[in-house]
Amino acid sequence: MGATGSSAASAMTDACLPEIVLIHGWACPASYWNPLLADLARRGLRARAVTLPGYDGDWSGAAEAWTTAGAAEAVARLHQNSPSAARRERVLVVGHSLGGTVAAQLTATRPELVAGLVLVGMVPVPPADATRRRLTGLFGSLGLVPPMPPARAAIEACIAGWYGEASLDPTFRADVEAAFALPPAVLYGSLIAALDGVAPEVECQITAPTAVVLGARDLTREPREITTFMERHPAWRLESVERAGHMVHWERPEVCGDVIARLTRDASSEASPRPEAPTRE
Repeated sequence: MGATGSSAASAMTDACLPEIVLIHGWACPASYWNPLLADLARRGLRARAVTLPGYDGDWSGAAEAWTTAGAAEAVARLHQNSPSAARRERVLVVGHSLGGTVAAQLTATRPELVAGLVLVGMVPVPPADATRRRLTGLFGSLGLVPPMPPARAAIEACIAGWYGEASLDPTFRADVEAAFALPPAVLYGSLIAALDGVAPEVECQITAPTAVVLGARDLTREPREITTFMERHPAWRLESVERAGHMVHWERPEVCGDVIARLTRDASSEASPRPEAPTRE
């Protein structure tokens, strides 16, 4: 797995704030973060997009058992080899959909690495039954032995549902289609992880400042489940974004950028050592 940076660091980059690590969702290319990366760069924030195991062309091991825990550890290893880790900095982790599941797992199990968490297009509850039925109906052939590549109609249905009916830029379209061309075992293993969602014990283990960004038109999870979950976590912030669906960061990057920027600064403030109280002689 690898990482891509937003752009060359400018003089306006605020190096005192945590670096932001973006984790993509199921069957998604890391390049779908580009609009958000550009927005964060304009704000002077350091950000990079990582690639989940098996999605970078190196699927040795990933094909046998693709798990959320394994993906979270892979992201942790990538961070430990980064300049931020060399400076003993924690990062703000942003995960979309399946990437949010991985980000939540990482935040819960490796809190020493994470300054804050932003979940995009998901909360840690299972996807709606309708979402599960649709995806398994479209991509059930991936679970056959031997697994079969996804049908063209299934790919087109996902692309239209996620990105809309308008034609995509050819370069980005190629990236999107390449995400569906992975070995079926990788695509299927990560799909099962996405449908299984976050383990029940994880939500109680997350102590970092957390925000959730959901598109108002996103139906991948039941609204009642979202409301109940957020009531259990009153300290978590919820931003509902109008005119956006599941790909809220791609459709409305400026709104996601606002949420991330606020949490980045809040996480930095909370992580700063408090001055010692004065003592009397």
